[in-house]
Amino acid sequence: MKYKVPLVLRIAPVVTLLVFFTTPAAFSQNLAQSNWYFGNSVNGIRFNRSSGVPALVNNQALPMGIGGSAVATDPSTANLLFYSDGSVIYDACHLQMLNGSGLSGNNSGNQPVVICPVPGQNNKYFVFTNSANFLTGGSISSSVVDMNLFGNAAFPAPAFGDVENPKDVAVPGLTGRSEGMMIVPHANGKHYWLITHQNNSISYSATLIDSTTYTGTFNTTVSSTGSLPLSVANFSYHAGLKKMAVAPQSPNEDAIIFDFDDANGIFTFDRFIFNTGFSSTTNQEIYDIEWSLNGQYLYISRPGESGVTADVLQYDYLNSNTSTPSTIITSVLGTPVFRSYGLQMATDSSIYYLYQTVSGGPFLVDKFLKTDTIASSVVRVPLPFGSVDFGGQQFPSFAPRDSIPLTVSFTSIGICQNSPSSFFPVVAPAADSLVWDFGDATGFTGWSPIHTYATAQTFNVSLTAFYQGRSKSAVQPVTIGAFVLQLDLVQDTTACRSEFPPPRGSSSPTLFSVKCSVQGGTPTSYIWSNGDAGDTLTPDSAGYYYVVVSDASGCSAYAGVNVKEYDLQDGRGNKWYFGTHAGINFNPLFQNPGGPAVALSNSAMDAPEGCAIICDRNGETIFYTDGDKVYDKTDTQIDAGLGGDPTSTQSSLIVPVPGDETLYYIFTTHAINGTSANELRYSLFDLKQNSGLGMVIVKNILLFGKSTERITASGTWLIAHEYGNNTFRSYPISAEGIGEPVYSSIGSDHSFKVQQNGEGYMKLGPRDNLAVAISTPGTQNLVELFHLNDTTGELNNYRKIDLKQPNGQVYGIEFSPGGNKIFASVKGTPSPSEIYEYFIDSLEHPYFRQKISQPVELGAMQLGPDGQIYVAINDSGVLGTINASDDTTQVSSYNAVGFTLAVGTTSKLGLPNFTQIISNAFGGPSIDVAGFCFGQPTQFVGNATDAIDEFQWFFGDGGSDTASSPVHTYAAPGTYNVSLRLTNRCSLDTTLVQKITIFLPPPNPTIPGATALCTGVVTLDANTANIPDFTYNWSSGDTTQIVTVSEQSIIAVIITDLNGCQSIGQSIVVDNRPQLDLGPDISICEDNSTIALNAQNPGATYQWTINGVNSSNSQAQAIDVTTAGVFTYQVTVTDPITTCTATDDKTYLIKVSPLFTLTGTNPTNCGLSDGTVQLNLLTSSPSGGPYSYFITGPGGFFDQRIDQVAPNSINYAGRNAGTYSGIVTDQISGCTISTSLGLSDATYFPTSLAAAPNCDPVIVNVTSNAPAGSVPFSYTITDSGTGAVIGPNSAVTLNFNTPALTAGNYVIQLTDNTGCVSIISQAITPNPLVAITLLPDACVTPATITGSGATTYSWTGPGLTSPFVGAILSIPSTQTGPLTYSVTATTAGQCPANQTVDILVDAAVNPDFTQSDACQTSVLLTASPLGNYTYQWLKSGVFQPALQGSQVVLGLTDNGSYSVTLLSTVNGCRYTSPSNPVNIVGPVDANLASTPPCLDNQPFTLTATSTASGISYAWSLNGTLLQPAVTTATTNQSDEGTYTVDITKSVCTASAQLQVIRAPLPVGQLPNRVIICNDPDNKDESTSKVDLDPGFFSAYNWLKNELTLNFTDQVYTADSEGFYKVMLTNSFGCVAPDETEVLNQCLPKINAPNAFRPTSGQSANKDFYVYTFFITDDFEIFIYNRWGEMIFESKDRNFKWNGGYNNNPGQPLPGGAYAYVIKYVSSFRPDQGVQEKRGGVALIR
Repeated sequence: MKYKVPLVLRIAPVVTLLVFFTTPAAFSQNLAQSNWYFGNSVNGIRFNRSSGVPALVNNQALPMGIGGSAVATDPSTANLLFYSDGSVIYDACHLQMLNGSGLSGNNSGNQPVVICPVPGQNNKYFVFTNSANFLTGGSISSSVVDMNLFGNAAFPAPAFGDVENPKDVAVPGLTGRSEGMMIVPHANGKHYWLITHQNNSISYSATLIDSTTYTGTFNTTVSSTGSLPLSVANFSYHAGLKKMAVAPQSPNEDAIIFDFDDANGIFTFDRFIFNTGFSSTTNQEIYDIEWSLNGQYLYISRPGESGVTADVLQYDYLNSNTSTPSTIITSVLGTPVFRSYGLQMATDSSIYYLYQTVSGGPFLVDKFLKTDTIASSVVRVPLPFGSVDFGGQQFPSFAPRDSIPLTVSFTSIGICQNSPSSFFPVVAPAADSLVWDFGDATGFTGWSPIHTYATAQTFNVSLTAFYQGRSKSAVQPVTIGAFVLQLDLVQDTTACRSEFPPPRGSSSPTLFSVKCSVQGGTPTSYIWSNGDAGDTLTPDSAGYYYVVVSDASGCSAYAGVNVKEYDLQDGRGNKWYFGTHAGINFNPLFQNPGGPAVALSNSAMDAPEGCAIICDRNGETIFYTDGDKVYDKTDTQIDAGLGGDPTSTQSSLIVPVPGDETLYYIFTTHAINGTSANELRYSLFDLKQNSGLGMVIVKNILLFGKSTERITASGTWLIAHEYGNNTFRSYPISAEGIGEPVYSSIGSDHSFKVQQNGEGYMKLGPRDNLAVAISTPGTQNLVELFHLNDTTGELNNYRKIDLKQPNGQVYGIEFSPGGNKIFASVKGTPSPSEIYEYFIDSLEHPYFRQKISQPVELGAMQLGPDGQIYVAINDSGVLGTINASDDTTQVSSYNAVGFTLAVGTTSKLGLPNFTQIISNAFGGPSIDVAGFCFGQPTQFVGNATDAIDEFQWFFGDGGSDTASSPVHTYAAPGTYNVSLRLTNRCSLDTTLVQKITIFLPPPNPTIPGATALCTGVVTLDANTANIPDFTYNWSSGDTTQIVTVSEQSIIAVIITDLNGCQSIGQSIVVDNRPQLDLGPDISICEDNSTIALNAQNPGATYQWTINGVNSSNSQAQAIDVTTAGVFTYQVTVTDPITTCTATDDKTYLIKVSPLFTLTGTNPTNCGLSDGTVQLNLLTSSPSGGPYSYFITGPGGFFDQRIDQVAPNSINYAGRNAGTYSGIVTDQISGCTISTSLGLSDATYFPTSLAAAPNCDPVIVNVTSNAPAGSVPFSYTITDSGTGAVIGPNSAVTLNFNTPALTAGNYVIQLTDNTGCVSIISQAITPNPLVAITLLPDACVTPATITGSGATTYSWTGPGLTSPFVGAILSIPSTQTGPLTYSVTATTAGQCPANQTVDILVDAAVNPDFTQSDACQTSVLLTASPLGNYTYQWLKSGVFQPALQGSQVVLGLTDNGSYSVTLLSTVNGCRYTSPSNPVNIVGPVDANLASTPPCLDNQPFTLTATSTASGISYAWSLNGTLLQPAVTTATTNQSDEGTYTVDITKSVCTASAQLQVIRAPLPVGQLPNRVIICNDPDNKDESTSKVDLDPGFFSAYNWLKNELTLNFTDQVYTADSEGFYKVMLTNSFGCVAPDETEVLNQCLPKINAPNAFRPTSGQSANKDFYVYTFFITDDFEIFIYNRWGEMIFESKDRNFKWNGGYNNNPGQPLPGGAYAYVIKYVSSFRPDQGVQEKRGGVALIR
């Protein structure tokens, strides 16, 4: 079948004008041609649903015939339904359909089978078969496929179809049919036409297929048209044009085009396509015929046979003469083939082509591109599928879409002005797309729009649904009431924890609040979601709060604000409900103090698999669902019947409506169970309802059918997958609603054949990676990865992970927190199960890391807020946990009992389904920097911790800024310490420091600003110094250092060095060569005249060559067309002043014309048919052919033939008298000639004579010697050269004059009143015209045209109100531009000459030039006007040969007075501009830097620099000039602000700007005073010296007693007394001192243990004693028991107490605590007298 389903283009039903309409695929999908199964091989073609790109498939069933086939595809999903070769029907799984064999179609035939839906029967299809075999007619039979029956499908897969009984039933009246057969949709859109042809006849049948056909009623309309009986090989129909093309397979028959009335089934003859037939003997004459997409061109496949070349020919339907057989058909094949077969237009707008290259070779496929263009532009793409043998000669036909009626309506919620109105479609079946018109000049494309009306009135809202190429609309009035209130409420804000009231905060320093402003109207109430009244919200914690404001009308408006607590994680995913009443509360993890996650048991839900929950930002439940039921935050069921199935893997997903956290979409899926419709539906939950508990306000709305169980989402895209194919749908989710889906056909088919193909999880992860678990149990388990383009919604970068585990079902899937790992669970039945871990490298390629086996049934995997991945264990009281490591070199750990659920709750297979990102994190603090090249701005980006952060940048050169992302330009290359100080009111104060290096860029490219093409190409060298390590990027695409330019252009180059720094240069290449364009190459036929070539440029010199041989030196060159061949005419034009040259050429293909004569003998008497005509084909030089000819004559005589050779004579006997015309066409060159011959049967012979004067056109005087009674005559005049006929005319006398005739040969046929015919052969050769010469001169005033060679001249033309007589015409001053004048010149005795002459009279031409910026190293002079001129530049009146073209460049030393002269290349006139001074100042740049400005009350120094000399300075602060004025390069200033310096030289000024903010001084951490003891006897390093550490800063310089220590480290170790100072430099460059005094004081030190044991095995622990330092021997110790009794004393510093009374071991004291008092005198400060130390020691027994 060749029915053109117009997927993209709609073609208006007209012949002479084609009108195109683009219909986006988004609006109307018809994917019926997506699957191509044909030929006897496993190979087929499948077109990608989203991109249209074809791919090879190798799953076709065998056996299949080598002829045509038919395929039925679901036109809305591209899912294969079934296919047939006419003898067997195969289902979508490529199995023979039940009862699907034994059909009577000839599977070697051209069109042996077609398919169409059964009207009035759901999911049933007619299969019509044709048994015709080449020229032997066949019969048409019908069968019915019922796709409602399961057939080979295994439950719960969808039905695969059966063939009903009886099958292969003969269609009444359709016997003796040709091979051609097709289906055409009826004009009513409900029924179909079965098109067939009565073999070897002119009868074409259109059989109506309507609702009665199923019961056996076949009504056939027969049209007998086309003139010639034939056998049809193939039909091709163009629905837009309603044209049917017919390819005959019987010999010597041309292809035919009919008009087809698709309302009544009637064929009407349009035309033959002459020269397409030939005398085939073994193969079909034409195998296939196919329309181009727009219908202008037809493509004809000639199969070929011995002596006949196989070919594909193009026929131009619009530009072909239908009245003559001189039709030109052009080959588009190029490379020859052995046999040529099927042609098929595809959904990618290409025509695919089947052929063989050798006898017995494979059947290969090519494709043709650009088929809506002329043959020479058609592109043949060889072997797009490789050298694959498709095993067949013909492509498939395709079942047209079914005529399922569309029902369309919608509902809406919201009736108030300035408040959102929500619209919900009710469309069946599920539409391909929806288009809304809200009635207020706005609209929406998508499913569930949310629209706000600005005015109050009734709007007619329309919804248009598109389905399978059809559409239907519903219009309903929506009345919007007046409500002028509009709310202004910030959407996002941040509070410090302390700003919340207790218990969360302390209301300090102030209580946090948010105010809602109202514009228009008078509010009567404010109701906040937390119970606040009035216009001010005082939240007690973070969260989303909304306010409902009403007025007296009863309407209300609402607005919401997200209140974030600074540094607190978003809690919207912090509670999970799943399984049998199970749950987890993660909120304690983020409380202060934190605690572990808590198991919950309050869930009212029993979810065997999928479920979803959404919380507010505080982590408190809003609602949850299992896909069917909905529960509010009080665990109360509030609704059911959402359309989802809790046994579906991902039964539900909750997506907040962007910008409104009171509204939530609930998306639900069906389970794949054999009874569901496998639909994706959605509902809408409104939190504002039910006193803030929320309710479902609309539910169970169909989004699309045939969905898998998988859904996932990001913040902006909902991702779903169709069932039965490999197509993802990405629905944009925005504040405006659910938009039009984006289709991506990529990855594996989710096949109907395997239930598990439609189950398992799909997850979006970091870096926009999408993972899909797809299982074919017993065969393979896969994880497929894709990348989501977050801008377009398209999926790409397909990667496949084969788990290499055929058993079980891959089910759960999850990414690690950073996205570097992916995990999958393969659940057993029920055990064992496995966990697979893969890492993803930097190129996004996955690699195996580990496999973990478990003796349980594992299910879903879900990343928790704590960074762990939780794993569902079916029927278990625990969840497994994976401590997911993002380190790709490490494996992650799995805990099989990672989380214990609450008693009485159970995990099932599912865990909650969340959107990819639920977060409000900023990600800071951090710094990003871009741009490290001197002279270019550096972009700084500060990443805040929150929106309340304030920025202070210090760029290391004295410059600063307070923007978040400032741009700063450094005054010099070098290394700089950049600091960013971030502060906010929530106590943040942190400084980030980053060191950056500013590099010198490469030198500017060494190319001139402008250069001219004069005598050859221009060479541009971007680096004449040949500095190494540069890369080059020219605007021309070149990447070399040197390029050549051959045409006028602006060319730029970017030089890049190893640091990534760039310099840019541009050169304007102008063309100062003579303007020369001979035009495109042409092909003409031999002896056809053509105009001479004109090289223009009067006054130049010329050199013409023909095929390289010098020809002439004139401005014009005549073309010789008398000899066939290829001739290249080339001219070189030289400007005699600039010496610039231009060369152009033009090639003429002089095509050989045929040579032939018509001769004959007259009939022997009037009325007899015994004359003869002979057509003699003569050999041309060079030889041509093959030839086609067409000959016509009296009595309806005609004959036509193709593929004729010369010499040859064709004789026609038995001819009547009259005029015979013959047309011969060279089939290769396309050249045609014609001639005419007259045969007389009269017995008299008329004469003719050209009447005087013999000037073109000529009147012929005819005299007949016929009897007087023979009048009146009827006569015709035939032009032998064209075949054109004048007449018939009537003559009532024997002598008469003909109409005036131009030069040529004519046959004048006279027929008397008795019917006798006499012939005159008349040659018209007018006398020569008077020869004149016309010379235009546009360079004088006024312009003139001078004639010579004649006596009188009469002129007409622009500005002449009456003819002007005279030899010299002065052009009226009012006329300018290109003018054409006509002159009639006469001389006695010669024919008058009528000629035209062109003259270009320029309007007032006032040449001038402009100068580019004088503040550059060179300036560009640009001449005006532009046009057909060459340019000559003069300095002080002297021609400058080095300056060429309309634009020239001058350097710093080229100041002077310049003018420019323009020379017209058309009329040779010259125009000169006034002289103007040119001043080149040179570039002036400005840079500004400062010493660090610090909070030290000291001035800072600003320094301006420039590379220019002779400059002046002007300084300003915050836009005001400094007073007193500062005119020096440096200035000392003290005020903060923005400083600007203007540097001026002559007319050139440059400015630099620097914002100055005083930075904080460094504050050290040294103590005021420290004490050491550096006595030589003190061996304790902790007291003999001290480490002085002021803290972390950028630089240090230490001094002691004001003398430098030459020490610059952070910590200085002081071991002597003195005054120590360190000069600290912070990251801002500010310097401040920090000081301390080190004193040398050896203070007494006594160390005593706190316990001892006399019985210890270690001697050091057996006695109590003390260590003393820096005390004298004036020492005493007293030890007391707990009653105050002294039990030991000693005056020896080295005493030891053994625990006995008075140290008597025989009187051991009991264990316990004992106090002591030590009296001592300092050895360094004895003046302080006796001091005491008190303490205690434990005696242990």
